[in-house]
Amino acid sequence: MVFIKQLVGLNGVMKSKPLNNKGKGLGSSKGLSSKKRGLKFGTTKNKVKRKEDRECLQEYFKYHVEKCIISDESKLKISGPGVANIAHLLPKQIYKSVMCEKINAIYLSLNEHGRFDYLLGCLNFQQLEVEFKNSWPIACKRYLELLPLTKEEGELSLAIKKYLNYEESL
Repeated sequence: MVFIKQLVGLNGVMKSKPLNNKGKGLGSSKGLSSKKRGLKFGTTKNKVKRKEDRECLQEYFKYHVEKCIISDESKLKISGPGVANIAHLLPKQIYKSVMCEKINAIYLSLNEHGRFDYLLGCLNFQQLEVEFKNSWPIACKRYLELLPLTKEEGELSLAIKKYLNYEESL
Protein backbone atom coordinates (compact mmCIF):
# COMPACT_ATOMS: atom_id res chain seq x y z
CA MET A 1 0.00 0.00 0.00
CA VAL A 2 1.31 3.48 -0.88
CA PHE A 3 0.57 6.50 1.31
CA ILE A 4 0.93 10.15 0.40
CA LYS A 5 2.66 12.59 2.74
CA GLN A 6 1.80 16.25 2.27
CA LEU A 7 4.77 18.60 2.47
CA VAL A 8 4.93 22.37 2.29
CA GLY A 9 7.79 23.64 0.13
CA LEU A 10 9.79 26.85 0.71
CA ASN A 11 7.44 28.78 -1.54
CA GLY A 12 4.38 27.62 0.43
CA VAL A 13 3.17 25.22 -2.29
CA MET A 14 1.89 21.85 -1.10
CA LYS A 15 3.84 18.89 -2.44
CA SER A 16 2.93 15.23 -2.27
CA LYS A 17 5.50 12.59 -1.52
CA PRO A 18 4.62 8.93 -2.07
CA LEU A 19 5.50 6.68 0.89
CA ASN A 20 5.72 2.93 1.25
CA ASN A 21 3.95 1.15 4.10
CA LYS A 22 6.91 1.74 6.46
CA GLY A 23 6.68 5.52 6.11
CA LYS A 24 9.82 5.79 3.98
CA GLY A 25 9.89 7.56 0.64
CA LEU A 26 9.67 5.33 -2.39
CA GLY A 27 13.07 4.84 -3.95
CA SER A 28 14.78 5.50 -0.61
CA SER A 29 17.69 3.48 0.71
CA LYS A 30 15.18 1.13 2.37
CA GLY A 31 16.83 1.67 5.73
CA LEU A 32 20.33 0.60 4.72
CA SER A 33 23.21 2.45 6.31
CA SER A 34 25.58 4.44 4.14
CA LYS A 35 28.27 1.76 4.66
CA LYS A 36 25.95 -0.99 3.45
CA ARG A 37 25.04 1.10 0.40
CA GLY A 38 28.77 1.39 -0.39
CA LEU A 39 29.07 5.12 0.24
CA LYS A 40 32.22 6.64 1.76
CA PHE A 41 31.92 9.85 3.71
CA GLY A 42 35.42 11.23 3.74
CA THR A 43 38.71 9.54 4.19
CA THR A 44 41.07 10.58 6.96
CA LYS A 45 43.15 12.47 4.40
CA ASN A 46 40.08 14.43 3.23
CA LYS A 47 39.03 15.19 6.82
CA VAL A 48 42.50 16.56 7.64
CA LYS A 49 42.52 18.72 4.49
CA ARG A 50 39.02 20.04 5.23
CA LYS A 51 40.06 20.91 8.79
CA GLU A 52 43.15 22.76 7.50
CA ASP A 53 41.06 24.63 4.91
CA ARG A 54 38.55 25.75 7.53
CA GLU A 55 40.96 26.79 10.31
CA CYS A 56 40.64 30.46 9.40
CA LEU A 57 36.86 30.38 9.97
CA GLN A 58 37.20 30.50 13.77
CA GLU A 59 39.03 33.82 13.59
CA TYR A 60 36.66 35.03 10.83
CA PHE A 61 33.52 34.33 12.87
CA LYS A 62 35.08 35.67 16.10
CA TYR A 63 35.85 38.96 14.32
CA HIS A 64 32.36 39.27 12.80
CA VAL A 65 30.38 38.22 15.88
CA GLU A 66 32.14 40.99 17.84
CA LYS A 67 31.24 43.54 15.13
CA CYS A 68 27.69 42.25 14.57
CA ILE A 69 25.53 44.72 16.49
CA ILE A 70 22.71 45.62 14.10
CA SER A 71 21.21 44.01 11.03
CA ASP A 72 22.45 45.56 7.78
CA GLU A 73 18.91 45.16 6.45
CA SER A 74 16.41 46.04 9.16
CA LYS A 75 18.83 48.24 11.17
CA LEU A 76 17.47 46.54 14.31
CA LYS A 77 19.75 45.48 17.16
CA ILE A 78 20.77 41.82 17.01
CA SER A 79 20.49 40.47 20.54
CA GLY A 80 23.02 37.76 21.27
CA PRO A 81 24.70 37.70 17.84
CA GLY A 82 26.19 34.43 16.68
CA VAL A 83 27.60 32.83 13.56
CA ALA A 84 24.08 32.40 12.17
CA ASN A 85 23.83 36.20 11.89
CA ILE A 86 26.88 36.34 9.59
CA ALA A 87 25.81 35.80 5.97
CA HIS A 88 28.59 34.86 3.56
CA LEU A 89 28.15 36.72 0.28
CA LEU A 90 30.01 34.00 -1.61
CA PRO A 91 29.25 30.62 0.02
CA LYS A 92 32.20 29.14 1.90
CA GLN A 93 31.54 25.63 0.57
CA ILE A 94 32.20 26.65 -3.04
CA TYR A 95 34.39 29.76 -2.84
CA LYS A 96 37.09 28.51 -0.50
CA SER A 97 39.60 31.14 -1.65
CA VAL A 98 37.51 33.94 -0.12
CA MET A 99 35.64 32.14 2.66
CA CYS A 100 37.65 33.96 5.35
CA GLU A 101 37.87 37.38 3.68
CA LYS A 102 36.41 39.91 6.10
CA ILE A 103 34.45 41.64 3.32
CA ASN A 104 32.68 38.38 2.46
CA ALA A 105 29.89 39.02 4.98
CA ILE A 106 26.86 41.05 5.88
CA TYR A 107 25.00 41.01 9.19
CA LEU A 108 21.39 39.81 9.15
CA SER A 109 18.76 38.49 11.54
CA LEU A 110 18.17 34.74 11.37
CA ASN A 111 15.04 35.10 9.21
CA GLU A 112 16.73 37.63 6.91
CA HIS A 113 19.76 35.35 6.56
CA GLY A 114 17.62 32.38 5.53
CA ARG A 115 15.70 34.41 2.96
CA PHE A 116 18.87 36.08 1.65
CA ASP A 117 20.63 32.73 1.14
CA TYR A 118 17.54 31.29 -0.56
CA LEU A 119 17.22 34.16 -3.06
CA LEU A 120 20.97 34.20 -3.66
CA GLY A 121 20.95 30.44 -4.30
CA CYS A 122 18.12 30.94 -6.81
CA LEU A 123 20.15 33.74 -8.46
CA ASN A 124 17.09 35.95 -8.00
CA PHE A 125 18.89 39.30 -7.87
CA GLN A 126 15.77 41.30 -8.76
CA GLN A 127 13.94 39.94 -5.70
CA LEU A 128 17.03 40.65 -3.57
CA GLU A 129 16.79 44.27 -4.74
CA VAL A 130 13.15 44.39 -3.63
CA GLU A 131 13.38 42.55 -0.30
CA PHE A 132 16.84 43.69 0.80
CA LYS A 133 16.80 47.38 -0.09
CA ASN A 134 19.33 48.29 2.61
CA SER A 135 21.76 45.38 2.55
CA TRP A 136 21.76 44.42 -1.15
CA PRO A 137 23.63 47.61 -2.23
CA ILE A 138 26.22 46.89 0.50
CA ALA A 139 26.55 43.33 -0.79
CA CYS A 140 26.99 44.52 -4.39
CA LYS A 141 29.83 46.88 -3.39
CA ARG A 142 31.52 44.04 -1.54
CA TYR A 143 31.09 41.69 -4.51
CA LEU A 144 33.07 44.16 -6.61
CA GLU A 145 35.91 43.86 -4.08
CA LEU A 146 35.56 40.07 -3.67
CA LEU A 147 35.38 38.97 -7.29
CA PRO A 148 39.03 39.81 -8.14
CA LEU A 149 40.15 37.77 -5.10
CA THR A 150 38.10 34.72 -6.05
CA LYS A 151 40.00 31.80 -7.61
CA GLU A 152 36.90 29.64 -8.17
CA GLU A 153 34.45 30.31 -10.94
CA GLY A 154 30.99 29.03 -10.16
CA GLU A 155 27.45 29.64 -11.30
CA LEU A 156 26.90 32.30 -8.62
CA SER A 157 30.06 34.30 -9.37
CA LEU A 158 29.34 34.22 -13.11
CA ALA A 159 25.75 35.38 -12.54
CA ILE A 160 26.88 38.17 -10.20
CA LYS A 161 29.48 39.32 -12.74
CA LYS A 162 26.76 39.48 -15.38
CA TYR A 163 24.32 41.24 -13.03
CA LEU A 164 26.89 43.85 -11.98
CA ASN A 165 28.35 44.23 -15.50
CA TYR A 166 31.61 43.38 -13.77
CA GLU A 167 33.88 43.21 -16.84
CA GLU A 168 32.73 46.66 -17.93
CA SER A 169 33.37 48.18 -14.48
CA LEU A 170 37.08 47.29 -14.51
